[in-house]
Amino acid sequence: MEKSVINLGDFEINERLTQLKSIVAFLKYFERNLNIEQEDPHNDEMISFSLTVEETELMKLSYNEVLKEVEYEKPFEISEYLDDLDVVYAEALLVKLIQTERINSVYWKTAIFDGTFYRILKRISKEIENLEDKKYYYVYALVDPTNDYLPFYIGKGLNKRVFSHFSDDEEKETISEDFSKISKIRDLRGLGYEKDDVSRVLAKNLTEDEAFLLESFLIKTVFGFDNLTNKVHGKYQNRFRLYDTLENYSDFDEFLVGRKRVNQSRENLRVKFLTQGKDQPLKMISIMLPELDFSEMKVLDSGEFGMEANIKDIANLKIFLRNKFIYLELWPRRKNQKIAFLRHFETLGIREHLKRNDLVFRPAQWSKKENRTSDVYEVVRRAKRLIEFLNVTSREDLLKFEEIFVD
Repeated sequence: MEKSVINLGDFEINERLTQLKSIVAFLKYFERNLNIEQEDPHNDEMISFSLTVEETELMKLSYNEVLKEVEYEKPFEISEYLDDLDVVYAEALLVKLIQTERINSVYWKTAIFDGTFYRILKRISKEIENLEDKKYYYVYALVDPTNDYLPFYIGKGLNKRVFSHFSDDEEKETISEDFSKISKIRDLRGLGYEKDDVSRVLAKNLTEDEAFLLESFLIKTVFGFDNLTNKVHGKYQNRFRLYDTLENYSDFDEFLVGRKRVNQSRENLRVKFLTQGKDQPLKMISIMLPELDFSEMKVLDSGEFGMEANIKDIANLKIFLRNKFIYLELWPRRKNQKIAFLRHFETLGIREHLKRNDLVFRPAQWSKKENRTSDVYEVVRRAKRLIEFLNVTSREDLLKFEEIFVD
């Protein structure tokens, strides 16, 4: 069976673990030799130790690019910050000491006495623990430098996932997928901001499940889905209260006051539906039908959650969720709509299909168990068919709408 390996940038995870463990093994070897007389560089044991260093892979590693950002000539000045530095800096500092200073340099002595080596060992050991526990995920934000660095997108990833938003492939995404995020990034880049200006890691050294959990919390509760360009609330969105709803009573607080006091008002039900992420498919549908002016998502009629758009002042196109399925209806709300809607059906000779007293029309075929759907693309297709039907002017054209009128 082929060994499963997760790629981490320039190193596969197993190779990276091997490398870090070799560094720790070297440091521990060095610790065992701390009692060697440092003032005698020609001491046999010290020479042997130096030769051991020369034979390690550490002599071949290059971190010059990393160390451009660090005053490595004075490592003792940053040793106290090693616990907070990224492990790559700690490793780069160590490798530079090994490669250029050898055993008898003044910096080696300083590194020993001020605890630099100990801190490097602690930092790299922690990284090994993270890798072995699969804690190499992070949660990030894309921020707007022109608006107090306010996040406009929250994501999780590993390696250089955050930078993938700036690739040419990402630019090719369509409006139905991620247009608002792409547009925002394009605008910022047009102002001269680079990916480093827009990308911020919010948490690191996470397992994938921890990253999913934190991502959902930040999207759902901290920043608010409607304030971001994310397409979904996150994998664990049902665990978190909706953003900016602390003044509203919801099922999150039921255990505090007892279920008998649950508020069943339409506003409370709306908050509950939003908390459950029911707005996500509806929001996607509204984006995919930009020509329609949909109302605010709310609790409609018999308690279903949905939205409406006026079509030619003949009827409202109502799209709503019930259980896990999405339904469509043509619903004439106002008197003038009812008159126009009834006239449309009578002109086409299909008055018998309006079976409800309130003249609401829902295609029977789409309500059948085998035809119910939760696919937003199919819902958009059906919505366009209903809109086309309202534009029909002759009975002959009805032949194109058999799926709507066959019971």
